[in-house]
Amino acid sequence: MTDDPKFFISNWPEPDRSRYEQHAREVFRQMGELRAASQRNHVDYGRWLIASLLAVHGGSIYAISGLWNGNHKLPPDAMPDLMAGVGWNLFGIGFILVAAFLAWLNFQFAERWYDRWSDPAIMYRTDRWPTGKPRTDPVTATLYLCAMFGLMSFGCFIAGAMAVYRALAPG
Repeated sequence: MTDDPKFFISNWPEPDRSRYEQHAREVFRQMGELRAASQRNHVDYGRWLIASLLAVHGGSIYAISGLWNGNHKLPPDAMPDLMAGVGWNLFGIGFILVAAFLAWLNFQFAERWYDRWSDPAIMYRTDRWPTGKPRTDPVTATLYLCAMFGLMSFGCFIAGAMAVYRALAPG
């Protein structure tokens, strides 16, 4: 940051200065709102994501384990496929925990960016506007990584269900 007078708008002629000030106030307000929303939502989103997919995978493992209690007539060769179903769901739990961690990181990065971007100096300086590298920023990276691991977790659920179906399907 420099104190070079060319970055200050105090010497600008009207109406350019008024337009700039109005625009800067709106950007500053919006960044503050986005920061507050990010702070509010990152905990709730992460909690929902973990709970939902953990319930799906945990319920699947519980259902598979219920098949062992002797009340069901299982084909003699069902054990490997049932164990594969459990394994797929355990991998799904691992993937969803990674996805939840990435979601939490995503909101943390976004919150920090909004905090840095809501600099009141944009009201009177042209060099203090928010900047970022949209292809390499951590917010975008964690967003896509989180989605990828969430989809991998869902894929594990499907693979586990297919393994259990193979175990229980008539021969």
